[in-house]
Amino acid sequence: MVPPPAVSSQPEESSGPVDIPSAPPEQPTAPELIQQDVDAGVIDEPTGLLYRVYAMFGAPELPAQYAAAQPTEDGAALATLQMEANDGTLPAEIADQVAPYLVRPTDPSSPFHGSAPPVGARAPFAADIAAAPMDVNCGSDGWASLADATNPITVWGSCAGGRDTSDLANFLSAIDSVYADETSIMGDPVLDAGGPDEGGDSNIDIYVVDQCVTRAGKCRFAEFDDAAAVTYGAPPYSGGSAGTASGYILIWRGYTAPADQESILAHEFFHVLEGAHNYSGTVQGGQWFWMVEASAKWAEEALVPAGRSKWVYSFVGDYQTTKLGLNDTGGNNEYASFLWPYFMDQQQGVQAVGNAWQAFEGQSGFDNLNTALSGIVPFESQFKDFAVHAWNSDIFVGHSNPDVIAPRFQALDKNLPDDDAVNDAKTHYTKAIGAQGPQGNMYTVKETIPTLAERYQLVDVDDSVQQLVVDFGGLEPSSPLDPLALLHYRDGHWERKDLPVGKTTFCRSDYDVTRILFVLADHSFSSDGTVSGQWTMQALIDPCMPTSYKLDLTNEGGSNRPDAGHYEGPANVECDQINGDWHDSFLEQPTTGQVRTIVLQTGQYAYVNANTVNGTADPGDWQIEQ
Repeated sequence: MVPPPAVSSQPEESSGPVDIPSAPPEQPTAPELIQQDVDAGVIDEPTGLLYRVYAMFGAPELPAQYAAAQPTEDGAALATLQMEANDGTLPAEIADQVAPYLVRPTDPSSPFHGSAPPVGARAPFAADIAAAPMDVNCGSDGWASLADATNPITVWGSCAGGRDTSDLANFLSAIDSVYADETSIMGDPVLDAGGPDEGGDSNIDIYVVDQCVTRAGKCRFAEFDDAAAVTYGAPPYSGGSAGTASGYILIWRGYTAPADQESILAHEFFHVLEGAHNYSGTVQGGQWFWMVEASAKWAEEALVPAGRSKWVYSFVGDYQTTKLGLNDTGGNNEYASFLWPYFMDQQQGVQAVGNAWQAFEGQSGFDNLNTALSGIVPFESQFKDFAVHAWNSDIFVGHSNPDVIAPRFQALDKNLPDDDAVNDAKTHYTKAIGAQGPQGNMYTVKETIPTLAERYQLVDVDDSVQQLVVDFGGLEPSSPLDPLALLHYRDGHWERKDLPVGKTTFCRSDYDVTRILFVLADHSFSSDGTVSGQWTMQALIDPCMPTSYKLDLTNEGGSNRPDAGHYEGPANVECDQINGDWHDSFLEQPTTGQVRTIVLQTGQYAYVNANTVNGTADPGDWQIEQ
């Protein structure tokens, strides 16, 4: 189903206090409020599904406590009710109430049957249609059809009352523009049963509707605050827990621009092709598997460039401002999650998405589907890379050199918005983290990272900080957590550094950085994989001590020392830094005329040289503490 174009909110910078809180919860949508009452036992599950369908279409029967909340698309509720009606498990009372929403628009009981009346007027009855003058191509049921000459597609539209049907050719042209590309990625659809209800042939049917359910005189189906189109499952069903299905599409007749028609039908026809691989297995607990909508939204992006700005781009901002993970279907989140199949496309090409749907065949249950998906582009190894890409913006003023976020999302589509994640939902921003006193400053970040989600901590590092100790040990479970840092050095270059889940110390002598972007990615997709707790940053004014040594004992002044040679190893060397130089004294055996050279190594960049006038007979006499 195609939802309305999303509206992205403007990110806000927040300067983090010492204790950095997490983002506030988002407001529930109408389906979420209904599901909360189902979970609490206030209403039963079949009634909840019925109310969710009412909420989607704005039906007047929806109780007021749910009507006030934001409506969203809810194809999963429709699919669940269809399956339960087909297998006889839906209670008779619910089946009767939902029946008008489960039949095809050519059925007179459908709320989408007939042509649209004036606002506030009643819908035409079947008797009205029979008495109306007919268009020359109009059938006795008040519907006209136009079959494609090449592809198994038929477009239908109401022709009652002399309704002009010339627009049907435009919708047929729109589906033709994407048919070949989509079937090359996904394979052919399952053709329908071909009976009288299906129009008398096995073509995939597209119903162009201009009737709608009304609430307070408003045509809900026609407005952007509801669905632009919807795809239904249809027989033949293969049966089983991961069965396949055919399908048909409803699209609002008010969309006359070619880019609108192509974008919407690219999305909906992709749903039909998804059902050819797995239909019943992608629904669990009345919810779609998240890739159902994410893949279809990706198809719009990949195949209809002219529609991207209206139908796709706003969901980039939606993704950046949600605290939910990819696999959460709250609100319209699964549409915003199109960035994962977009990432798959960028990594492997468009066929990666088709390969994923082949991998879904025979699978049921979201964990099994996610496991199959991870077999194409593995979450465990590549979700952290996706999290870096999803920052989607320059980290510092000017360009990154080198670009540690390459290739950018924009390498696949140069016009994709560069909305970044600098907002309270995903990013904490600590300005000028500094250090005072011997214990420095301790910063605590409280964090909850849902499965397949990422969080960011942006830190400006003050010059007073000689070492920054970062510890992620307070976040559990640790196994799905992938922390990393993007480091901006004083000379302008960037470096990416993957970090352990425990403690890491950044020494000024090794990492002369001015800004750090910490990225925390949770690559788990299981229900118990949410990472939560707190992690810390400690900024210290004292410099790091050397962590290894190199020692050369040399023969000078004519002496011939048996222990002369090269020595090196790891060590915690207790030294002081005075005016930029390291100083220390060593316990030595008394000798004269000998010069000994020591190199104390603190990391990959810094080396400190010291000369001693007095020598030693044994390197073990040097005060280098192992």
